[in-house]
Amino acid sequence: MFKINLINISSRLIFVGITLTILFISIIFIGFISTNSIYQQIFDLFDDRYKKIELINSIKEHSNKVAENFLEILINNNTSLKVKSIFKDIHNVNDINNERNKILNEMEELQKITRTERGLELLKIVTDSYNKYLELQDYLIKAINNGTLINETQQLFNDIQEHHLQC
Repeated sequence: MFKINLINISSRLIFVGITLTILFISIIFIGFISTNSIYQQIFDLFDDRYKKIELINSIKEHSNKVAENFLEILINNNTSLKVKSIFKDIHNVNDINNERNKILNEMEELQKITRTERGLELLKIVTDSYNKYLELQDYLIKAINNGTLINETQQLFNDIQEHHLQC
């Protein structure tokens, strides 16, 4: 009788040991899956989102350089002293074209790595707005090259003012 109880106790201990082992393996497996999920989120944050933020900041920086060059051209052409250097204007136009090309390349790269539907919608809005801005830039560059910048900018400002009054 005493032997039978030992067998029952030892079989119960083996059963409890196997159950605990399966439980520990399950906990380790769940922990591994959770760790993999956290790793994937960190990877998305640093690899995907960081790259996009870096591209957007670069586009912003190049856009500011374009605006600075246009501003410098407008200031140089509208001074009361009429101190105008055609070579400086040409240099600024070349800088503008270089920065514009960098912006377009970075926007193409951003288009390639954008995966979400919402991101693609926002990028389309930005691209459409930028294309309208490029039309204005082309207009100003044409006026710079033709030497009619002062007259053209005055007409452009009048058109913008009329447009705002209509809105």
